[in-house]
Amino acid sequence: MEIQVTKKSGALEPFQREKIVKSCINAGATKEVAERVANEVAKNVRDKIPTSEIRAAVLSNLSKENPALVMKYMEYEQTKKK
Repeated sequence: MEIQVTKKSGALEPFQREKIVKSCINAGATKEVAERVANEVAKNVRDKIPTSEIRAAVLSNLSKENPALVMKYMEYEQTKKK
């Protein structure tokens, strides 16, 4: 069975590890760091997990890899929302 994530709107969509990799790279992480972060987050994903929990896990793992990436990731998110 495919793991679903719950978006802020309440809609469900399939969990896509590749989205984490892509957003980390867009925020300035290397592909290797992005892959490690995505792998760590994917280990703890459960069905219907809120995207806010995934985001928190991404930020937590990014800070372990390189604390400067956390601010870059948050800046990237802001540009994405416009």
